[in-house]
Amino acid sequence: MNLMSIIIAFLVGCLLTYILRNGNKTKVFSNKIAVLEAEKKELDNKLSIQIKESSKKMAELKHKYEILLEEAKTQCNKLDRDLKNAMSENIDEILKEKLNVIDQLKKKVKSLEEEIEGNEDDIDNFKKKIRYKDDEISELQISLSQEEKKTLQLHEDLERLQQNFNDIMEENFENYIKIESELSGYKF
Repeated sequence: MNLMSIIIAFLVGCLLTYILRNGNKTKVFSNKIAVLEAEKKELDNKLSIQIKESSKKMAELKHKYEILLEEAKTQCNKLDRDLKNAMSENIDEILKEKLNVIDQLKKKVKSLEEEIEGNEDDIDNFKKKIRYKDDEISELQISLSQEEKKTLQLHEDLERLQQNFNDIMEENFENYIKIESELSGYKF
């Protein structure tokens, strides 16, 4: 029985090891499954958000498309009318209208160009007048400066002459007093 007990113990050990290992694998698989399910749920949420945004963008694009389609239809209708007018030889009147508009625009442009030229001439004239006035002012300033120098010179000359006059008068007065005192000593 010894051998048999050893073999049975060995088999029981192998069986237990197998069960325990499979149990650990089951836990690992369970964890992986839980992580994968969480990731799947997150991706589902993102997908639903993307679907909503895509639907909204599609609605906006559809609206823009409808507007553009309506504009294109309007243009097509206009072109059809123009083509029918051209085919029915009403083109002359359409061209006349457009030529009249162009002529009116040309007249307005020419009028504005003439007005601009007139304004430029006026500006040139004003510039010339300003230059002339500046020259006059410069000449007057030079003349004023010269007159101020002359006035200052005359003032200095006048002061010098006044001083000379005062000196002469004082000298003459002193001479008069001397003569008077000398003459007072004489009796006539």
